Amino acid sequence: MEKPAAGSTVSGEVAMRGDAAGSGFARYRLEFGEGGAPMAWQFIAEGTAPVIGGVLGRWPTLGLADGDYMLRLTVFDTAGSQAAALVSVKVDNTPPSVRLVFPAEGAVLSAGPVRLRAEASDNLGLAQVDFFVDEELVGSVGTPPFEVDWLATAGKHQLKVQATDRAGSAAIHVVEVTVQ
Repeated sequence: MEKPAAGSTVSGEVAMRGDAAGSGFARYRLEFGEGGAPMAWQFIAEGTAPVIGGVLGRWPTLGLADGDYMLRLTVFDTAGSQAAALVSVKVDNTPPSVRLVFPAEGAVLSAGPVRLRAEASDNLGLAQVDFFVDEELVGSVGTPPFEVDWLATAGKHQLKVQATDRAGSAAIHVVEVTVQ
């Protein structure tokens, strides 16, 4: 199995890609189990046509608890033999949380340097926090403290902070400020 990669974090519907072929190929089966050593496996997809570097199936993770899962691709041949490949992944369907701490909604600021501060968290880890002023990216931070400097100019401005987790889920918080 090529995708998802071992150790990756996934969410939503996951396209599972790889190879299921070989001499005497008969069929393949995709399954998943909860935890690092599943006691039970649940069906995802199966096929009777060989696949090389293509989509083997789609795994709908919505509704699953966040956490560790094992994926198993088993290929069967016409002689009754089978070979399996295992891939461990983390499911993260919980979006991060984010809030612009400074400045607050409706704040009146003086023109010049302003440090934008945000609080952000995620149950399985953040990838990054992006800061935007009037929809233009002014900075990105990967680890706390989540702060960037902005050279504020006179006028009304929309400030937006966006937190993205390792699974690609995002949350935003927007405030309006006035700079004099």
